[in-house]
Amino acid sequence: MMRLFKYIGFDAQSKEMRLSYEESFVPDEPARWARYSCKVVEEQDGAPILVADIPIAGRDMEVRVDTGDGRGLAISDRLWEDMRHRVKVTSLKDSTGWYPEGGTGRFNCRKAVVPELEVGERVVKKAVVRIYPEDAFEKLGNRPLLGTQFFRDTEFVLDFEHSLLWVKQEP
Repeated sequence: MMRLFKYIGFDAQSKEMRLSYEESFVPDEPARWARYSCKVVEEQDGAPILVADIPIAGRDMEVRVDTGDGRGLAISDRLWEDMRHRVKVTSLKDSTGWYPEGGTGRFNCRKAVVPELEVGERVVKKAVVRIYPEDAFEKLGNRPLLGTQFFRDTEFVLDFEHSLLWVKQEP
């Protein structure tokens, strides 16, 4: 359904959403916008999902972008083992969580709080990272899930026409 539009823009500050069938997205101040490649792919069950290539904690990752998930980042144990040496963690505790959020199943996981996590060109304060066991993660397509918690203070645009995810940077 989303792909029917040339772009969909989300502005967390004004709590507005823009959808365009006809106009292309043109950033108001191009120097203030980061852009990352994205595409719609089919999951194992044939469902379309949006994936983007974006650096997280200094490593390029292909992540599933979930506009309905406000909880942060969901990754596998293996990815966490790689990431944990590059970030400071203020809290790490056992938890449970839906993966994808609100979706497939509830799994045991660990929940980490990272005071400053680099996501693309942004630094996200108090980022929540949910760490899932490898077997649960494999059942779900093996892609990290990036939720919209990391964009609560800015604008982002899903530009389907040009296969780009745009994220507005702080002034």
